[in-house]
Amino acid sequence: MALSASAATSSNIVGYVKVNLTSGFNLVANQLDNGAGNKVVDLFKAPLPEGFTVFKFNGTSYLSLSFVDGAWEGDDQNLSAAPGEGVFVRNTGGASSVTFVGEVKTGSSTVNLAGGNKFSIVSSVIPQQVKLDDAGFPASEGDTVFRFTGSSYASDSFVDGAWEGDSGGAAPTVKVGEAFFVRNAGADAAWTRNFVVN
Repeated sequence: MALSASAATSSNIVGYVKVNLTSGFNLVANQLDNGAGNKVVDLFKAPLPEGFTVFKFNGTSYLSLSFVDGAWEGDDQNLSAAPGEGVFVRNTGGASSVTFVGEVKTGSSTVNLAGGNKFSIVSSVIPQQVKLDDAGFPASEGDTVFRFTGSSYASDSFVDGAWEGDSGGAAPTVKVGEAFFVRNAGADAAWTRNFVVN
């Protein structure tokens, strides 16, 4: 009798990202696909402090879910925080963390940026600390990026082909697990990233 074995390989990258939360408001990104819709109620697990709230901006206002009496309640139980999106988290407890578990998106991924001086909350689809220029961010004249610092915003605008503002003339750097506001001054734009595993 002959025995044989074969091995299957996969390009999937599965892991976790731990994001530290301060007491109060945090602008957070889940950059891993959990394979089940990336619902807020699945991503932010108990134990959570009473009144812990997640806010998702829809372009004009916020939808929210709050953790009250041991359960989630609010606008939409299917509210999601998928890779490329961002949410505000109001942490009503002390400093803590949230751990996102899932798969890094490979291949081509696109984040849409609403134009006409509209605001979007977005994040890098790929979980890495990176300067936006190095990540192919489609900055155009008059665009502004706002990074939340816990009590105020650091802002950088793209003017005459270069960045100016709180990053000292460099492109803004975003951290792993960090979301940010974009005010896109031009037409609707797409931030496309291509991530391939060798």
